[in-house]
Amino acid sequence: MKYKVCRVTQDISFIIVGFFVGGSVGLASIIIAFFTGPLIVFWNQKISFPINHAISEFARQPSGKIVSHGFINIAQFTYRLVARGYDQTIQMQQQLSKYSNAEIETKKKDAHHTIENSRNLLSNAEKQLSMLKKEELKRGKSNER
Repeated sequence: MKYKVCRVTQDISFIIVGFFVGGSVGLASIIIAFFTGPLIVFWNQKISFPINHAISEFARQPSGKIVSHGFINIAQFTYRLVARGYDQTIQMQQQLSKYSNAEIETKKKDAHHTIENSRNLLSNAEKQLSMLKKEELKRGKSNER
């Protein structure tokens, strides 16, 4: 059985079991159930495996040529990424001209809401990191005694 099919099946099973034991099932749960497996497969095929292969090749026969080839690949990937982002920006600008004033206002509110959620998430992560560092220092001091 392919990993992504197995993962989707497993995630959906967990959602069903969670629902029947009284857990909440929302849109995010369903989206995550259907996309986690395929995204992991995509990540492995496009990112992890090529990086592991490149490292293995270099370890087998290290050379400046391999390093320079790697830098060229990274530069090309970065260029394509930036070009794609630019193209998407142009598309968005073209779509924005088709929106009514009310739709633009709604999009602005949605973007503002997303920014606020992101700020809250960052703030909570920073607080958690601070608590972890304090706990680490406390444990370090208690281990010295």
